[in-house]
Amino acid sequence: MDNHTLLNDLFLGLFSGVIAIVVANPTDLVKVRLQADGKDNTVKRSYSGALNAYATIIRQVTITIMGSKFR
Repeated sequence: MDNHTLLNDLFLGLFSGVIAIVVANPTDLVKVRLQADGKDNTVKRSYSGALNAYATIIRQVTITIMGSKFR
């Protein structure tokens, strides 16, 4: 049952790296946007929380991608 071949280990390492990037990059983007959002008390906040920030960013990116396909 011990299938630790070099190819298997490389594939598992690659797979875990991809999963880490897919999770970490969007989370870091949301963190930075929330930190920069409404620093001044006079500016209205763009996001009400982390989930709202994820949803808003996804909507903005989707609209941008779809808009560029029709130009």
